[in-house]
Amino acid sequence: MELFTRKCVADIPSFCGIKFTHTNLEELQRMNKVDPERLTFFLGCDQLILPGLVCGINSHINTSLSLFPNTLNKICTAYKQGNLETARESQDQLTDVLKQITAYGSWMSSLKPNMKFITGLDFGSVRKPLEPLPPQIVAKLKAHVDTFLAL
Repeated sequence: MELFTRKCVADIPSFCGIKFTHTNLEELQRMNKVDPERLTFFLGCDQLILPGLVCGINSHINTSLSLFPNTLNKICTAYKQGNLETARESQDQLTDVLKQITAYGSWMSSLKPNMKFITGLDFGSVRKPLEPLPPQIVAKLKAHVDTFLAL
């Protein structure tokens, strides 16, 4: 990806950044050094917000931000203030709730009911081939999310 980034910088005048969803932060660091004044890298891996900050990435485009924007803010603020313990605890809590959410089904099947009971917005059901979660699973999912939101 570093070579790809260099080629894009050389060949595409309007090239200004990339959404990076991989977990290889070494690769992301190398890409970030190509032209840091020009490029912005959006980290898309919810579980690596804090490690991304340590690597110099301060832009995020995580699905979980639609559900838990305050958690991202807490991680980033604590990191900027040098409070790594709070940042780490918040990252761990986010990672744990995402693991619990996805334990019941696909990310999208789990995301749809979460959006409804967290934001009040009903985005409808998932499309085939995905299956919606059964109501009893949605209730368990809601209990996990409610516990997380109470932290």
